[in-house]
Amino acid sequence: MPSEPIYVITGASKGIGLETLKYLVEVPGYIISVSRTIPEELSKILNANTSKIAHFCGKVEDPEISKMVIRTIEEKGGKLNALILNVGIAPIAPIDKIDADVWRAVFDINFFSMVDLAQRAIPYLKKAKGRVIMLSSGAAVNAKNGWSIYCCTKACVNMFAKVLSLEQSDIKTIALRPGVVNTGMQEEIRKQMKNGFTKEDIEKFKNYEKNKELKDPKEPASVIFNLAIPENEFPMELNGEFVSIDDEKLAKFKTFKPE
Repeated sequence: MPSEPIYVITGASKGIGLETLKYLVEVPGYIISVSRTIPEELSKILNANTSKIAHFCGKVEDPEISKMVIRTIEEKGGKLNALILNVGIAPIAPIDKIDADVWRAVFDINFFSMVDLAQRAIPYLKKAKGRVIMLSSGAAVNAKNGWSIYCCTKACVNMFAKVLSLEQSDIKTIALRPGVVNTGMQEEIRKQMKNGFTKEDIEKFKNYEKNKELKDPKEPASVIFNLAIPENEFPMELNGEFVSIDDEKLAKFKTFKPE
């Protein structure tokens, strides 16, 4: 009898990560989740699924968290079907106003945490011919005033996904652009915009909320979920690519349809 699928997801406390977790608890499999905090909604899910989810609360950039995740994978049979790397913070300030230590700290969260966990997970992903799904951003390819750190970290995510796909033929990899989503990050961006965004960008981001143009996080979460589960074949033409969830190639994976 084949072992149950195993999924790892970081940034599971809210937004896209939490919605993806909600999808995963509804299907067979074991989930290893990571978050910095445990808000009430996540707490309820964890308490209702104690035999299905192993949750680690801590800083995703802490190597000890990665080690605990890997130990749990080994305890559950040593195969990993999907690694969902969903982390990212976006401090806003001009380049000449950001200390190099801030750059290092944000790279640790947005990029090196992904590198660390992905490296450790490679042997277990190979056993399952698994998938690595990295959350990227349009900022990876579109420079924006005040957003240098975020742009650079997400550009690194894109190239990391591409090289990983070249080096590991048994693992399918993708960097996903979720679009502008109604999450806590958008709230933080609106609070910080005056620190470095242009007037045009400030107006644009305000209008996203005002005109209700923000995506429901369930929409990108449905794409992530459907790319992660082994029942769905991973499109070879997307391996290693940076792809928007609105791309026609991902249409069949977007099972949540906004009203």
